[in-house]
Amino acid sequence: MNTTVKIELLGKENYDTWKFQAQAILVKNDLWEFVNGTKLRPKIVKDDESSLEAAQKWDISDQKAKADLILSISPLELREIKDCETSNEIWLKLASYLRIQRSCQESNSLQTPHS
Repeated sequence: MNTTVKIELLGKENYDTWKFQAQAILVKNDLWEFVNGTKLRPKIVKDDESSLEAAQKWDISDQKAKADLILSISPLELREIKDCETSNEIWLKLASYLRIQRSCQESNSLQTPHS
């Protein structure tokens, strides 16, 4: 069954929902292990063709995971991850960045006097 799944693009306000839905898509596409960092890139051993093939296969899968993430992020948030090389780097960077954003918003709302 080929089903197109669409989720709301990640923005500053919907990280928790987006994270849950993005993880579901990545699990469905057999890519979650690349994003969460449990499936590490195999080391390339000199004169070992199979190690090179394994690393290349990993690179292809990680690029697919990276694409799934990028295509689910709003343009405003993309600038935060433009230097990330792997899907795991994107995932960790977004978690860190949006956690900081949320903390700033919460502290600002506590400091703002209500009328």
